[in-house]
Amino acid sequence: MKSEITDRRDFICRENLNNYQYTISLLRAGFQVKLLNQTNLNSIQEQIMLILKDLILRYTKGDSTSVTTDTAETLLNSILYSLDAYLSQFEHPEDGINLLKTNTVQKIYAKGIELISRWVAETQDLYEEIKRTKLDVQLEVYNTSIDEDLPDFFKQYGIMFNAHDTMCTLDYPLVFDDMKLQGIRYIKHYLETLKTETQFCNLFDKKTLENTLVNYSRIYQIDYKTSPINIFEVLINNSIFSVLIGNQASELTIFTFQFQILEQELSQLSPTELIVLIDKGIKKVLSDFNLNQPDLVNYLNKYKSIIVQRTLTAVENNSLHNLIITTNAANQQGDKINFNPGIKMNDQDFRIILGKIINCDSIENKIALIRSDIPSLEDFIDILRADCLFGDEFITVYRTLSLTELAVLGKMLFSEELRTGELNLSQLQKKDNLPDWELYYIKYLQRLSKSHLERLEKVMMQIDL
Repeated sequence: MKSEITDRRDFICRENLNNYQYTISLLRAGFQVKLLNQTNLNSIQEQIMLILKDLILRYTKGDSTSVTTDTAETLLNSILYSLDAYLSQFEHPEDGINLLKTNTVQKIYAKGIELISRWVAETQDLYEEIKRTKLDVQLEVYNTSIDEDLPDFFKQYGIMFNAHDTMCTLDYPLVFDDMKLQGIRYIKHYLETLKTETQFCNLFDKKTLENTLVNYSRIYQIDYKTSPINIFEVLINNSIFSVLIGNQASELTIFTFQFQILEQELSQLSPTELIVLIDKGIKKVLSDFNLNQPDLVNYLNKYKSIIVQRTLTAVENNSLHNLIITTNAANQQGDKINFNPGIKMNDQDFRIILGKIINCDSIENKIALIRSDIPSLEDFIDILRADCLFGDEFITVYRTLSLTELAVLGKMLFSEELRTGELNLSQLQKKDNLPDWELYYIKYLQRLSKSHLERLEKVMMQIDL
């Protein structure tokens, strides 16, 4: 014959219980469905109070009169945390109620203490693994959280008297964190999540990681080394968008002209089409890296909802430039930038390329051809002068240029002003009878911010032509 509890399973919906105050919510639910009566509740409460009384004596070394109300409350919370740890292990809440009715609370509490001790040992092992696989990156909150805050937790954490106390603040953010968790459960969850994120971040070499963070700093105008940013999020975003432009998942460099083309493509998609495209991008990332670890695969698939929503919002607000980290070609070493003009193609080859550009049906395709088939500065200038770009197409082309490339054009146009020291890009005026490519270059500069123009002017003065 089946027990009463077995017969009455599924009286309590597990999803309706409070995972952060599990024992209390379980008792309330059990009472509501009449699996517990008032006598049961009174007995359980009395047994918890006896455990508290014993814990107070142990805490005060026999002088129970010296304990404060706050301390007593802390000890009670520690007891409930241990009960939560054990009772929440049951798939069916009714099994936990059955245990409370057939065993003493003291035995359940002892089982909880034993379980928490095991969690601490497992979490310490996990921490050692985190230290071994730690990223070599100059991010203060990341390094401080691993090297200082987590060791402090293990030194201070007490299973008996403050099992519920997290004991430390971890400033390095995770994409999926659960701040409602407490004590060792929170630290264990934090490290498990950090391990998964680190597995992905370690797929990229140090130089790629550093360059991406440097470009992140440039776009958001912050110092990434002192900012609470999540490395996984920065890398996965660019990896997804990188495969969508035809790169491998490990290639995080997205140039401005590639961004321009991708931005145009994304803006033309419906929300449903965009979701399909992002899903395709994530699958390509998984495929390129040959990822088959269940935790990491699930994490990336879980992240899809976040990146989809952010992309939809960015497209709607015309702010994809804040989501996709582009590479600034002007970030070069040395005080002097020496532009390599390249080898000018012969007239026949140039006419062939020019014909292809003229026959393109979109400015995006024109830009792609210019980038792939025009080898030198002289050829690029000849393309600007030829009748293959019209009106705002010049603006679109200029938007794809790096700071260095824009500066090269400016060096040619404003050579006299630069020589005499009279150049002020923020006060440029339109001139009559200019060729279209020069006219629209000035128009484009007039749209740029003052700080951008100041950087551009500085680069112009560094260039040798």
